[in-house]
Amino acid sequence: MNKTGIAIIVTSNGVGQPVVANPGEWLRHTGDIRPVLARVTPPCVRGSQPLIYMTFSASGTYIAIVRAISGRQGDNVAAWLYIPDGIDISGEKIAGIIRRLDDIIAAGRLPDEATLTREFSESYATGGAPGDSFASDPQGPLAMRRVETGDADKFAEALRRMPYYAGYCGVVLAGPGQTVADAVDITDSRADYAGPEIQTAHETAAATTKTTESDKPSGYRFGLCPQWQPYALGAIGGFVLGLLVSWLIGYCGSHRLTLHAGWPPVSIVEIIQAPADTVAAAQTDTVAGQSKKFTAKQLAVAVAYLDTHKAWNKTEMDSIAPIAGLWDALNECRHDSVAVYRRRLDASETLKAVADTLALFASEGLYGVPVNAPGDTVINVETYGKRIRAAKK
Repeated sequence: MNKTGIAIIVTSNGVGQPVVANPGEWLRHTGDIRPVLARVTPPCVRGSQPLIYMTFSASGTYIAIVRAISGRQGDNVAAWLYIPDGIDISGEKIAGIIRRLDDIIAAGRLPDEATLTREFSESYATGGAPGDSFASDPQGPLAMRRVETGDADKFAEALRRMPYYAGYCGVVLAGPGQTVADAVDITDSRADYAGPEIQTAHETAAATTKTTESDKPSGYRFGLCPQWQPYALGAIGGFVLGLLVSWLIGYCGSHRLTLHAGWPPVSIVEIIQAPADTVAAAQTDTVAGQSKKFTAKQLAVAVAYLDTHKAWNKTEMDSIAPIAGLWDALNECRHDSVAVYRRRLDASETLKAVADTLALFASEGLYGVPVNAPGDTVINVETYGKRIRAAKK
């Protein structure tokens, strides 16, 4: 689409249903901001600076403007701005949208979807992205870049999609006086980026601390003091060698061998000839008391279905082994069964979002209550939350 996406989410006693302008697939990348908000000081309450947080998918940039609200710790209202790659939008325009969204959430009274859609209905010309496409690393550390108040345009445009951001789960744009606990400070890291190469998170952290290998004592590696390195290297070498020898014995003798040499305990069992994707990569879990084994290929097919279909069809899902029965569990609000599928298919961001939505209603007495009308065999991912609310009423 050639429009920006807007989603405003209130989190109070759980994550609420978003108010959305220009919905689309991008919406599933917005999420619970509480873990990031908890690391920012001073608190981002009304009258102070909001939290401004950036994260990225392969299709665009997400900027969250967040303010804490009274209630339980972590309660907040977050306005998510999605900027798709490939639209021609200026940094000045983006900065204006950020200011407007902050005004909306600071006012304490949210617009309805029709009003929000009218305000953010502008279409933009097709244009190049400000940098190479990439996605944030959900397992990476949190980064912080200190910015001055007048730098909003620059960081919203020319420096928005810096490829080395891919090494982090997200980036907080910390205003004057704001600090972010346990975040990697990348304020001085490649602000003049102009080339195609990608700087890794490790390189960024090294540049941030302004420490080079030549500044360290000789032999200072792996984050260990020099006097401990011989012991560490010896232990690592012995561990690797032990694993290799144990594997060779098990392979040649085709018999059970258990090593009891302290930590870690290593067991090598009899080798069974089978394709790698049917045994070595298999995953086991339990649903409804039955043991289930699925190959990596089966799990990948299931995840692909969940993340590429906006409408989940019962017949189609039941034909894919790892998600057979999931449609019924969702339709009947069986949150415990859905949680099992979520653990099994933890690579599916869409299922995580749907399971989290259902979990919010776990105590509402909806267990076993169908959300679809008889004969309706399709669950629309984007409207599932609304159907639960309708079933509750």
